[in-house]
Amino acid sequence: MNNVYAGIDLGGTMLKGVITDAAGAILGKKSVPTESHTGPSGVLTRISMLVNELAAAAKQKPAALGMGVPGLADLQHGVTKFLPNLPTQWRDVHVRDTLVPKLGCPVYLLN
Repeated sequence: MNNVYAGIDLGGTMLKGVITDAAGAILGKKSVPTESHTGPSGVLTRISMLVNELAAAAKQKPAALGMGVPGLADLQHGVTKFLPNLPTQWRDVHVRDTLVPKLGCPVYLLN
């Protein structure tokens, strides 16, 4: 079983990523520009690349990803509803369904 967890803070200008062990010790972290002008698809691709890069450095795939989003979201279904500081406001973007196949782990939206 995987003993590491990933976290992403989705910001209007920066994506902040972290990977930790089960006790919460930080194994790696990195920030990259959000490039929100690429739209939800482009940003979600950047998120998956960031998480996979952190996982490769930790030499372990995460057991789960928790992702903080800046606005309204259907947390149960992993769908954003209204993110006011991002272009297109991310209405009805199926974040979980997009990221799970790219990461191979459960994805949870947080607010």
